[in-house]
Amino acid sequence: MFDWNSVAGSKLNGQDGAIYELGSLYSVGTQPACFLDRKGTAIIRIWNGEDSTTVSELKRRVNDFDSKSLAQLGLKTFTELRLDSTWFGYSTPFDQASVKLSDLIRWDQKEPWLTWYSRFGLQSRLRLAYCLSSVVSQWSTTGFARCEWPLNSFSVRENGDVWCDDPESFSRSRRARMIARSDPFALAPELLNGSRQP
Repeated sequence: MFDWNSVAGSKLNGQDGAIYELGSLYSVGTQPACFLDRKGTAIIRIWNGEDSTTVSELKRRVNDFDSKSLAQLGLKTFTELRLDSTWFGYSTPFDQASVKLSDLIRWDQKEPWLTWYSRFGLQSRLRLAYCLSSVVSQWSTTGFARCEWPLNSFSVRENGDVWCDDPESFSRSRRARMIARSDPFALAPELLNGSRQP
């Protein structure tokens, strides 16, 4: 398995002429590796694209977008990076005032329950669920479907708006299916009596 920490500090060129310096890993897991730019203004996602078929498919998905479909899907603009042919990646603006959806709705049991609840109570989560469902309801008009749905790809701004940072999860392909990938999507667990139903 590739050690992504070994490329921290590397400088990458964007297709728009911008230069990005890889800072800390933003999320840990399998590909793509997500880094914060050292300036804290961009998220950089990179695949070690030894599988050329995967890289071609990712490029096809990303290149399918125009400014209208980006807005309808709740996506920010993104810039492809100039990388070696076996790699693929892009940057997307990072909003420092936003928080990952998964960080908001998951109680990790290290924090006292009442502290977590007072910080992010039921009313706040239901308002967030409404914002998220509003974004999702627009998807049906775009011709795109979401192939996977990792919650940590959604971020929430201070005003409650929800946006996505993973355009590669969307596809025009008829093969695409909307799948919740191993994430318990329970914004209101106290209403679900502890069940993990979507």
